[in-house]
This record gives sequence, C-alpha cells and structure tokens, in this order.
Amino acid sequence: VTSAYYVANVLPLIKKTLALIPNGVLMQDNARPHTANATNLALAKEKITALDWPPYSPHLNPIEHLWSTLHRRIALQAPETLEELKAAANECWASFTQKEINKYVMSFRKRLVRTVQVEGKPW
Repeated sequence: VTSAYYVANVLPLIKKTLALIPNGVLMQDNARPHTANATNLALAKEKITALDWPPYSPHLNPIEHLWSTLHRRIALQAPETLEELKAAANECWASFTQKEINKYVMSFRKRLVRTVQVEGKPW
C-alpha cells in the first residue's frame, strides 16, 4: 500500500468512521503509508487527529492481538486449499464476540503503562 492509495481509498473510510465518534482520534502504526508527508497533509486537511505512536510497538495496538487470535483459530481448522482458508477466515472473523473485542480494546491502558515503564523499548 502506498501513501497515495491510503489517502485515496482508506482515508475516506477513516473520515466516515470518525464522524460517528465524538472527539474521535485515529490510531495507526508507523507504517510508511501512515507517516508519509502526503498522508499527514491529507489528515491535517481533513482535521483528523492521529495519536503519536512509538516505533516498533505493535503490542500496543488492539487489532494486532485480534489478528493473532484470528490466525490461531484459522490454524486450528487446518485449511488446505485457498477456498478452505477463505471459509475459515470468514467463519473465525464472524465468531468474535463484542465482549472479546472489548477485552482487546480495554487492555490498551495496561499495555501503554508497561510501554512507558520500559521507556518505549520493546518488551
């Protein structure tokens, strides 16, 4: 994904989602398309506030923990073909409950405190 693709295709979705959240703030990692000048200019133009994100800290992002769980669930089904993989991915994704998702989101503060304790270094 390039910055141009991100600005053209992802940013409109972000804008639409944040419009539903009063005082919403964008949380994204430091992937190049997220930090490129063109992206930062587009975010500023749209008045979208993004969190400052320490480098090498995927453990802070709740979605990374969800992806990990998703991968484990798919692996348990042991898909052998692309069609089986797609079906397993869809089934496993749909199996997440709101309670599980909330758990990942609510654990952010604990992970953030730990990151501050180690001065942003990986742990």
